[in-house]
Amino acid sequence: MAAFFNTSTTKTIIGLDISPRAIYMVEAKGKPNTPQLLRANHCIIEDNIFSEGYIQDTEALSALLQPLLASCYSNHIALCLNDQQLTRKVIQLEKNLSEEDLEDNVSFELERSLSFPLEDAYFDFAIVNTNSEDENLDDIIVTACRRKLIDKQTEVLEALGFNICLVSSMTSVLGHFLIETIKAEQQTEICGLVNIDADATHLVICHGEQEIFADTVKNDNDSTEQGIESLITLAQTEHKDLQLHTLYLTGINVTESGIDSLKQYTQANVITYNPFHLWQHDIKLAKANNYCVAAALALEGLR
Repeated sequence: MAAFFNTSTTKTIIGLDISPRAIYMVEAKGKPNTPQLLRANHCIIEDNIFSEGYIQDTEALSALLQPLLASCYSNHIALCLNDQQLTRKVIQLEKNLSEEDLEDNVSFELERSLSFPLEDAYFDFAIVNTNSEDENLDDIIVTACRRKLIDKQTEVLEALGFNICLVSSMTSVLGHFLIETIKAEQQTEICGLVNIDADATHLVICHGEQEIFADTVKNDNDSTEQGIESLITLAQTEHKDLQLHTLYLTGINVTESGIDSLKQYTQANVITYNPFHLWQHDIKLAKANNYCVAAALALEGLR
């Protein structure tokens, strides 16, 4: 999916992963295939700042962000939204529509499916391929969210003197991160990336530069491994004979027994992956895996 908006022209960017539990910040510069890590930091979110995914206390959020970002060189920030906060659907439209007609048709289809007024939404769309059943149609992924999900974060950051140059979906960010990893490691087989945070587990599967599956499961009382296995089962249902070659795990660490269980279940090479593995840096980070989304956002901004 394309970003909601992207105005980045800078060579130095801050990837900012804001969730209801914690904030992770990564500042990077250079080219996306040879990034340099300038700094990374994080802080824990207080319980009263978010409610049901929405920011309730902007002053408290500002008080956390100010010291976290104070030493950064850049004032350009890349943000993302958890896919569970988004409305996503695939629609079919005629090929070769003008840009104006395409947007009008997408708006019409989206207005019929949203549970809130279209004027309260940010939305974006991307043509993914020609419809396999009718060569005169295009499949179009449409993604939308409530404006207040973005606007409150934007207001806080702009008041601190920062510019939001990119807002994208979690799936898009992690998908591009996996594709760049595959390219850098010259992988030719099907690979997956799992990012585990306190609230959800995200899985993206790519074959070369083509994303073939992406989904999220909310973490509950089941084990993390069970959540990953359920996502892989769903992927195998959608793509018969799907065989993973490598599964990269980032975010919250999976136990050794959990990794062994996943190896048996997937018959794949399961790797706990440091998101800065291919970066230039002299910084030592405890629990570097937790910075994956922030690192992926920084790369997306540089790109």
